Amino acid sequence: MCTWSPTPTVHATFRRAFPYVAELEQGLLLIGSNEPISIDPDSWKARIAECSQYLGQGITDDCSRAVDGAQPAEPSYPSDFVNTDLFPFDEFN
Repeated sequence: MCTWSPTPTVHATFRRAFPYVAELEQGLLLIGSNEPISIDPDSWKARIAECSQYLGQGITDDCSRAVDGAQPAEPSYPSDFVNTDLFPFDEFN
C-alpha cells in the first residue's frame, strides 16, 4: 500500500496499520506492507524504468529520484494521534 503523508497524523495512522513501512521523500511518501520491505533502490529504479512509456519521462525521473532516499520508517508511539475516521481530523483542517 502506498500513501501521501502530509501530516504526523497520517504518518502515525499508516505506521500503526502496517507492521513494515518504508518512507521516501523525507516521509512524505509511505509504502506499507504486512511483509518485510526490501529497500533496494537499484531494483526499484529498474522496475520504474520498465513503466517509463506509460508514466512519461518526467514522472519516471521523479520516481527514480524519490527511491534514492528510501529508508525504514520510524515507529509510531502510543502517544501519537491516530485517525480512526470517526473524527476526520486531517481531511478538514
